Amino acid sequence: MLQATIRSVGALPVLLLIGSLRRVRFFQRDGTLAAGLVAGVMFGLEFVLIYQGLRFTSASRAVVFVYTAPFFVALGSYQMLGERLGAAKALEWGLINQVWPDAELAGQAEALCSRLANGPTGSYAGIKRQLNRWLYDGMAGQLEFEARIQQERAASSDVAEGIAAFAEKRSPRFTGR
Repeated sequence: MLQATIRSVGALPVLLLIGSLRRVRFFQRDGTLAAGLVAGVMFGLEFVLIYQGLRFTSASRAVVFVYTAPFFVALGSYQMLGERLGAAKALEWGLINQVWPDAELAGQAEALCSRLANGPTGSYAGIKRQLNRWLYDGMAGQLEFEARIQQERAASSDVAEGIAAFAEKRSPRFTGR
């Protein structure tokens, strides 16, 4: 908690300097004081909650929370403000990475399924096992487990095929073994 306080206090002079160089009028009455105070309190509360959360979990879980925050904002804006989040806005915000017209969706989904099925399925299973274990284990256990999965996959025929395909400049033919 002290670290967050020091960072915030240290950031204040930097922000004031940048603002003054850009000729921002910080102390002019323009009707935004209340909104600014609410935003500041919410931002401060976010820091407090993140740092309090770190007392109960590992840093990696807190990072996941920070990166999933846009999803919670999108859900909250719908629940509180009645704003509907359309595909174009979700793509713009980075919540999703692809958007297709309805007529193309089935074909694109089949192409993705085919690509995944022809990919290194054993490695996909290893990633899924790691993610599942990450939810329930501590950091030390997780790192050991990841190292074990990587050793296991390094001995697979899919790794040898991937290296050979790269060297031969061809598409790999993964078998999941």
